[in-house]
Amino acid sequence: MQENSTDCLPSCLCILIYIFETGNFSAREAANSCLKFGLFCDELLKISQNINWGHSSAGVPPAFELPQLIVRHMLKALALDSTLQAQHAVARLLSLVGHSVQTQQEFASLVDNVSTWVFVAWIPQILANMDKDAGSVLVKVLDSIAKSYPQALYFAFHVSQTDFKTTGRHRTDHLRILLRNPFLEGMIRALEDLTYPEQRLRDGILQIMQHFHSGDHSKAQSIFSEVYQDCLHIQELRKHNRQAGEYNLKFARDWAPFIVNS
Repeated sequence: MQENSTDCLPSCLCILIYIFETGNFSAREAANSCLKFGLFCDELLKISQNINWGHSSAGVPPAFELPQLIVRHMLKALALDSTLQAQHAVARLLSLVGHSVQTQQEFASLVDNVSTWVFVAWIPQILANMDKDAGSVLVKVLDSIAKSYPQALYFAFHVSQTDFKTTGRHRTDHLRILLRNPFLEGMIRALEDLTYPEQRLRDGILQIMQHFHSGDHSKAQSIFSEVYQDCLHIQELRKHNRQAGEYNLKFARDWAPFIVNS
C-alpha cells in the first residue's frame, strides 16, 4: 500500500491541511490550529539553534524558514480569534520581527488583520524597538494604537521618546502630532513642575553630556533647547498653559543669564 503523503508531517500541520481542504471548521478551530503550528515551529527553531540542522527528510520545514512561519501562523491565529491564548505569543512575535527582511515583510503584510487592542499591553516592548530594524514595521502598530487608543500610548510614548536615537525619533515624529492632547500635556507639565528646577536642569545636563560622548550632537542640542524652555525661559514659564510658580521663575531669573552667556 502506498504511504499517505501526509503521514510524515506533524499532526498539527495535518489538521491544518484537513480543515482548509474540507472547509469544515470554525474560526476558533482554525485559530487554534494556526497557533499550534506556530508553537510547533517555535520549538523546532529552538532545537535547530542547538544542533547543526539544515533541511530535514521528515517533511519538517528547513530551519531558515521557521521564523517566517512562526510570525505568519501566530498572526493568523490572532486575526482569526484575538481572545486566544495566542495573545501570550505576542512577546515571541516581537522578538522575531527583526530577525530578517522576510519576517518583517510577513509581519507587515498580516498585522492589519489583527485587532489593535491585542498589542496595547505590549506598548513598552514595541517602543523599545523603534531604533532597531523591527521598528520600521512595528511603528505601524503604534500608528493604529495612536488612532484607536491614544491615551493608552500617550504617557509611555512621552517617557520613551527621550531615549530614542536619530532613527527612532524620525520614525515616530508623526506620532507626536497624532498624540497631541492639550489637557494631558498640561497635566504632565504641572506634575513635572513639582520637581525642583535644580534637579530638572541637572538631569538635562547629564543627558546632554551622554549624547556628546556618544557623538550625537544634534540630540544634545535638542535636549539643551528642551531644558532651556523647561527651566530658564521666563516668558515660557509665564505662559497661560504653563503658569509656573514663583520658585521656578526665580530660578530662571538667577540662572538663565549665567548659563546662556557662559
